[in-house]
Formats: sequence, structure tokens, C-alpha cells
Amino acid sequence: MDVLLLYETKEQKAAANKSPGAIWTREDLKLDFLSELMSNGDDFLLENIKPLLDPAGCPFSTALYRQQILSDFLNNESLCRKLYDFVSEALVEKAPHYLFFSNSPERVLEDAVRSLEEFWPSLKGLGQFAPLFEGQCHSKGLLRFWQMIEKELTTPYLEQMKNFLQELHFEDGLMAATSLDLSLKPTHYELCQREMPKDEGIIDHLAHLFHHDNSHIITISERDETGFRILSELRGHAVYNIAKVIASVRDFVHAFFLDLKKQLAFYIGALNLFDKLQNLGLATCLPQLKESGNALLAQGLYCPTLALQQKNAIVTNDIDASNQLATLIFGANQGGKTTFLISLGQAQIMASCGLFVASSAFCATVRPVFTHFKREEDASLNRGKFEEELNRMSEIIDEIRSGNLLLMNESFAATSELEGSQIALEVLSGLNDCQVHAIFVTHFHYLTATLYKKGYAYCGFYGAERLDDGARTFRIKPLNPEATSFGTDLYEKIFSEPI
Repeated sequence: MDVLLLYETKEQKAAANKSPGAIWTREDLKLDFLSELMSNGDDFLLENIKPLLDPAGCPFSTALYRQQILSDFLNNESLCRKLYDFVSEALVEKAPHYLFFSNSPERVLEDAVRSLEEFWPSLKGLGQFAPLFEGQCHSKGLLRFWQMIEKELTTPYLEQMKNFLQELHFEDGLMAATSLDLSLKPTHYELCQREMPKDEGIIDHLAHLFHHDNSHIITISERDETGFRILSELRGHAVYNIAKVIASVRDFVHAFFLDLKKQLAFYIGALNLFDKLQNLGLATCLPQLKESGNALLAQGLYCPTLALQQKNAIVTNDIDASNQLATLIFGANQGGKTTFLISLGQAQIMASCGLFVASSAFCATVRPVFTHFKREEDASLNRGKFEEELNRMSEIIDEIRSGNLLLMNESFAATSELEGSQIALEVLSGLNDCQVHAIFVTHFHYLTATLYKKGYAYCGFYGAERLDDGARTFRIKPLNPEATSFGTDLYEKIFSEPI
């Protein structure tokens, strides 16, 4: 039985992404903080959500597969949480494990049988969830899962399993057959099932008990330690094979419940985040996903991490960067540009991972996201700030591929405007040739003016809105480039001296 609530096939499971680009993107877009918000302080949830909130996203079919399952869970939140709690309870150990006797086949068998008997009510209870979800699930993943549960965990099968486990206690002793090799040593042990003759009545059976042939019975004296040791070895040989089988079944059942809990953790985290945003009255939506092209359109977009930090409604923004390969964002200092860039990156990654988005409407191509944000000075002083920027960009270029999204926040600001603009023009030109979509927050007026004057069709221009009195609205709007970032507003605000 395979859970398959995150992937359509078990072969699709991906390893954790630890590339330099992924590490930087996680840091720049605060993905670890987003994971913590989703986990609600639960270490198990955090451990299993973090790897799935991957800047590389996942294949289009997988993102759509998860989104459909999430839609079912959003419509049946209480059932989803009950299922997760039920699975968590099933994994709580209730019986001791004979770790000191792990080499004894009898002890291994006894421990495995006891564990499976403890799992038995959970297996039966899991099947009872299927009718509760019936008619309320429409996603391919959940329909397949519950159909598998109903097919595999039928009542006759579970009763047969219960009876079989009871027999494995060998309350009436055990019977085994073996053969002898050329040296007359027993080999090829086979456990036999003891059965009463069906044709005999109770009187005949009792008669057999009192008139049986004792010629093949060996009685061991109570003080014969060697005899008991040999008998124990014979019993161990007899149950060795079935002990291995039952132990593997126990491990399989435990692994199934653990895998189910791990995969449900992703959706529980999504429900936690959804509830928090709903409690603040903030909009969310399941994004429209595109398999190819360069789609990126958002309405009512906001940053969920900032909203949950401030615990109140925040300014939302719209953007249509579809069919653009370079989107320039400029304008007033402290006007919300970086926050907007983070909100866009978080939304793109959440959509590409199969989650809902912090937006009233969102449409995007499923694709990996890279970031190149400005950094503080290298504390080790191994290299200068500008050199560090160039080295980091070089490593990103090595990883990035056609169709990916690159978010740049004041890149190359460690050098002069003219030199930084020239480098940025070269980088954007190369990214454009490779069909990489770059969204660039910048204060380089020469850069924005040059691209605007050339009228490239693939370029979009957005600016941070500033009112006539210098107030920031934190809205990002389509604007023509301006030759100022209105730094004087900040000077007058800090020093209370007009310039």
C-alpha cells in the first residue's frame, strides 16, 4: 500500500534541494519562517514541510495533483485534521519492545505479533474513514487512496489477520516439520498448523487424549538445562522464517502509517496557514497553473509572512508580468518594493509546490525560482561586497535554466550607478537570450531609462507610488521611470530639515 498524497508515483519522490541557489532563495524569501508559521510550533510538521516548500518547485503534474488534494482538504478541514490525529495516535507505542532479546527468533516473533495486534484497531479504524470522505473527495489522489484502503482493508481480511495473529501466540504449543541432511542434522524447518480432525466428536477426541501413543514423546526433566536450551534452539529454528515475515509486516505497517502522517503534515501545515490568514480577513486563492510559457499575473497580492507578523490587513498589489522577460521595479525609498518582491517570490513558490496563494487571484507558470538580493558586508573580509555579488550571480547563472524566474533586489548596488547599470544591462540581455524571466528592484536610473527609451517589448516598468506630500502608499503600479528615488523625503523625515 502506497500513500501517494504528494506524488502520483513513488518513483517521483525527490531529495532535499541543498544547492547554493536554493539556500539563498530560502533565506531571501523567508521560506523557513513561512514553514514555521505553517507548523504552528510542531517540530514534526516543520521537519516535513520545510523540504516541500522548495524553491525548485515540482513538475506541473505534481503541483496540480497536490492542489486538487488540498482543495478537497480545504472543503473538509475537520475530517483532514481528524485523520491526521488518528494516524498520529496509531503511531504511539503501547507495547514494550524486547531489544535485549532481539537475536531470539521467538522474541522477535512475539514482539512483532504484539505490535501488529496494537496496529489492528488502527487498520480497522482507517477503513472507517473511507465512507466519511466518500462523495466529498474529487481529487485523483484522495479517490485513489480511499479506493485502495477499501480494497485492501476489508472486514474479512482484517478478521483473518486477527485470527492468524492469535494463532501465532502458540498457546497450545507449536508443530514443525523438518528433514535431515546426510549427517542426520535437521534442516529446512517448516511450521505446521495444528488442526483437530473434523470427523471426530468430542468423545473420540477425549479418547485420543487418554490413549495416545507415547513412543515418540520426549519428556525433559525440570533440571535439564541443556535439554531446555536445545528445545529452545529447535523452537527458534522452527519460527525463524515466520518471525522474519511477521517482523517485516510489522515494519511495513509502521512505515505506512508514518509515511501517511508525513504526507498529511504538508496539508495540515497548509490548513494552519489558511486559517491564520482567514482569521485576519485576508484573501487566498488556488492559483491557475500553466505548464509552459511565461505566465505571471496577480491580483490582490500580499506577503503572508509580513501580514502574520503585523497581525493586521496590509496593502495588496496587482501585477501582470506575463510575456515579459525583464520587469523593472523602481521608485521611492521605503516604498514597499522589496516586500512586494518577496510576496511575489513566495506566491510563485507556493503555487509551484501545490499550495494556495496569498492573493485574490493568481496565475503562474510552474517553474523554479532564484534570488539575487543585496547582502551585508562579508564579516570574514575574504572578499569585497561587489566581488561577492558577482560571484553569487555567477553561481546562479550556472544553475538557472530557460523558463526559470530570477528575482533581483538592488543587485550590483555595491558599485557606482553607471558601472552597475552597464553590468545589469549585460546580465539582463543574457537572461533574455536564455528566456529567463528577471524581476529587478533597482535604484539605477540609468538602467531603467536606457531600457525604457529603447522600448523593448519584453520589458515592463513598475514603480512604488508616492503621494505629493511624500507619503508612501506601499502600492506598486505601472509607471514610467523617474530619475529619483526621493531620498530627500527620508532626510527631511529623519532630520526634520527641508532640503
